[in-house]
Amino acid sequence: MNYEHPTTSGGAAAAFAAFDLGAILGGPFRDPRALQKFLGGCLAVIGIAFFGLGLLALLGYSFQTTQRARWGEQHPMPEWTDIRRLLGDGLRVLGVVLGYLLPALVLAILSFLSVLGETANAVLGPLSFLLGLLGTVLTPIAIVRMVASNEIGSAFRIQENLRLIQSHLGVYGVFLLIALVINLLEAVSAMPCVIGLILGLFWSQAATGMALGRLSRVMGI
Repeated sequence: MNYEHPTTSGGAAAAFAAFDLGAILGGPFRDPRALQKFLGGCLAVIGIAFFGLGLLALLGYSFQTTQRARWGEQHPMPEWTDIRRLLGDGLRVLGVVLGYLLPALVLAILSFLSVLGETANAVLGPLSFLLGLLGTVLTPIAIVRMVASNEIGSAFRIQENLRLIQSHLGVYGVFLLIALVINLLEAVSAMPCVIGLILGLFWSQAATGMALGRLSRVMGI
């Protein structure tokens, strides 16, 4: 990798510069075939209503965008030509996300249904929040490692993933801030109309893929 470790060459400012926020947020629109790719992405968003296949396609699209951004491609968004592969990659991403967030979701549901009594619910609520927060923090590095190795097992080597985060704590913190910005912009895009929601959902997946690919390069994964 050609990146200098940002945490040793200027701190937070260097870390932000290494990610190039403008390239991540604007990257999906700079693709020479952005119109065609956005049309395919909008169809995938609409397809979420049909047995969730659209969701798998979007997750797979983000996976492949991450993969291509990790390789350093200038325009990493893939074409919508190999739907079968997109669905397969999306299924793997969904498996990783559920693996990290499902325990918190189960505890939250149990707490909401109040099936274990008031004392247990008083414990389950905060515990589900903490597990959800931990899962949210660990999911990006898990996906990056799966993309790098092309093996889902690497996503769940939690100790190794934690060591990587610890070794690049400043960089990882910057990525989490960028991910938050992407999520906020996605929410804002949904406010004007349904079309804004559809475009925003696809854009956020593409931008997240670009950010994850850059994270992989900066961390040397």
